[in-house]
Amino acid sequence: MAAPFQNYSGGVLLADIVKRNNLSTYVSEAIKERSAFLKSGAVVRNSLLDATEGGTRIQVPEFNPITPTEEILDGTATWDAINKLNSARLFSLLDGLFGSTFGPLGANSLDLSKGAASGADTDNFLTASTVARGRSLLGTRGDELDTLVVHPSVAYYLYQVGMLTFSTSALTTGGAVTWGGGGVGVNETSIGQFAGMNVVIDSQVNTVHPGTTGHQKEFRCYLIKSGTILEGEQSPLSIESDRNILSKQDVMSVDYHSAYHIMGTKWTSATDNPTNAALANDNNWAITYDADLIPIVELIVNSPLDTGTNP
Repeated sequence: MAAPFQNYSGGVLLADIVKRNNLSTYVSEAIKERSAFLKSGAVVRNSLLDATEGGTRIQVPEFNPITPTEEILDGTATWDAINKLNSARLFSLLDGLFGSTFGPLGANSLDLSKGAASGADTDNFLTASTVARGRSLLGTRGDELDTLVVHPSVAYYLYQVGMLTFSTSALTTGGAVTWGGGGVGVNETSIGQFAGMNVVIDSQVNTVHPGTTGHQKEFRCYLIKSGTILEGEQSPLSIESDRNILSKQDVMSVDYHSAYHIMGTKWTSATDNPTNAALANDNNWAITYDADLIPIVELIVNSPLDTGTNP
């Protein structure tokens, strides 16, 4: 009897070289390894948020129900797209918690940006001084913050500052002290740490709330204690591959169901499965205890590397 689904073409199919279980494990591990948030420790897995038995709400000790959400990836997506979608969802959640004016974590936010189309200076940039002011919002708990999330325009300003050296070009007594007039500077091209914190760089940090129209571009920075952001899943990352004989294509399907949550906050909306826009709405969030007990701070700054105005 003929075997109609065997490969008689002499070509190599995806199914010939991919073993579904091995590929699933490899891709799942690769996605986690490429997530800057997971590597930094700012986001940690927590089984309390898992919803593996079904349903859309989870009752977790010390805070009210939250709701998982899912994203759909089309065939043009890359593996990094999963982390990008997760980052967009996380920043939507943070924007809802801090809000533009009335967010429940507004007490933990410090706006140092220039409220004009130009004129920002070092008082408006991210410096050790502004980080200290941000830590002070949490009082004695401020020294617990160990992770700094910034936009690339802010990160590379820190890189620029690190490259500068105090020296004198004359190399004589009484010679003028100048910036960058000599010395070796910093050879490392990455910004691993700043002000005692591990640095996470993500260009999506401003995606949800880019700033006030007409003002010089404003960048959001987050100071976070490791383990503050919890991650749960309704079902683990699932990857399936097969041959579509009608379109003569090898196809692969990826799906995942996960949720982020910050201890001490709660979702107050009666709506399940919120969109990113709903997560970014500060009316949908509340805090369950004092803001200074929730170890996350938002700083809003400018950068000399991007002095354009917000559209």
